[in-house]
Amino acid sequence: MLFGLAGVPVKISPHTSRGAIRSRDIAGCSVEEIVEELQPQGVTAAVLIYVTDGDSSIADVVLTL
Repeated sequence: MLFGLAGVPVKISPHTSRGAIRSRDIAGCSVEEIVEELQPQGVTAAVLIYVTDGDSSIADVVLTL
């Protein structure tokens, strides 16, 4: 286990992973619905980010696992 790096003490702790989904199908879903539906797959949080491309808008969902 690592206790220091370059003479500086460090603390090691587990961290989360993140992933992103881009889908027109989920643009109408709430964050709560997305997390609830994906919770069995390890998703603990979601953030919706809307990206506009010309006249269309696509929702990107950033997931915390």
